[in-house]
Amino acid sequence: MHTWVPQLAILKQADLFVTHAGMGGSQEGLATATPMIAVPQAADQFGNAETLTGLGVARCVPTEEATGETLRAAALALLDDPQVARRLEELRAEAAREGGTRRAADLIEAELAAARGRSSTAATAHRRTQGRAGKTSAPARQVVVTPRRPGA
Repeated sequence: MHTWVPQLAILKQADLFVTHAGMGGSQEGLATATPMIAVPQAADQFGNAETLTGLGVARCVPTEEATGETLRAAALALLDDPQVARRLEELRAEAAREGGTRRAADLIEAELAAARGRSSTAATAHRRTQGRAGKTSAPARQVVVTPRRPGA
């Protein structure tokens, strides 16, 4: 028994993942193209389990039905279905093409830079309207962009 294991490293070698379908585990299962048995417990896990099932990469087993026999049947059904493996590989490849966290950071930074440009334009327009017959406009928003850490 271990109190902690490197889940992602294990999933890279696993044939199957029994998960409560939390967002982190669900993403790791997809990233490693590991078929999943989702046994949701609370909150977003039920929706995640439904999504994984809808994607064709998991079977959902309600907690009250999660017996050894039911889990074994779900595992065999997943592992014997070539469409599950095909679909998992498609999703893994699609996610890899999207660029991961580096691309997400680039998109956020680009949006912040664009917002900063809009703020500069709005500030200039605000200054131009000052003093025109007492009319003023709302102050421009200010967006602060922190430079990316080297190697991030």
